[in-house]
Amino acid sequence: MILSEEERFKHYDLNVFLGNPSNAADGERYPYHRMRLKEPMFDALCYAYGYKDYPSTAVAFNEPAETFREQLANIKKRQTRHPKTVLDVGSGRGELTATLLYDGVECYAIDPSLGAKDITPMTFSNWVGAGLEAFFVNKSFSAALDELEDIQYDTIIFCESVEHIREEEFTKAYEAAVNTLRETKGMLIVTNWVGFHPINPDGGGWDHIRRIDDSVYDTLCSKAEKTVYRRGSHLVLRF
Repeated sequence: MILSEEERFKHYDLNVFLGNPSNAADGERYPYHRMRLKEPMFDALCYAYGYKDYPSTAVAFNEPAETFREQLANIKKRQTRHPKTVLDVGSGRGELTATLLYDGVECYAIDPSLGAKDITPMTFSNWVGAGLEAFFVNKSFSAALDELEDIQYDTIIFCESVEHIREEEFTKAYEAAVNTLRETKGMLIVTNWVGFHPINPDGGGWDHIRRIDDSVYDTLCSKAEKTVYRRGSHLVLRF
């Protein structure tokens, strides 16, 4: 059974997002405390900047970098595209959005959870600077699109997030997003740990609530002009 949205979002508190700052074995959270992007986020940015496949993102990820700033510089060495306006759906702590804002890209972090509401302003302040509250939308994907209806976004990123969104909500919002992406000839990017595919519901009713498999990706691809890249959990579409 899937919990109500109100109950689900309560589970994503600060402890879920922060973990133990000293636990180097925590590959999900430890990079954040070092001001670094973990690999699925890095991959998503690579695709947004025009990389065409996972092997090329892996090369860039393995180049020396202390913080997200150096990671971004490594990405930009081989960029062939520059996004103008990005929606980061299921943004969590907000580090992917913060990196794009640091590069001067208009990016909106979209996340309905209580923890994201607390931590995203902290991330923006620590990584980029204060005064960026307008770039965080503490709403669901569908409700955020309604709020941002006048924004001509050319990129939507789902990094470790599609499996957390109810199917009926995602389907409705995706249909609306496709219209804008077609107008802007934009891109949709889905990443996770590349081998983490398919993803099954975890049974808890609040975290992984939807199965994400090739049939889901087939449906997403059917709306796009071109499938730029598809491997494991990675999907890059152009409209």
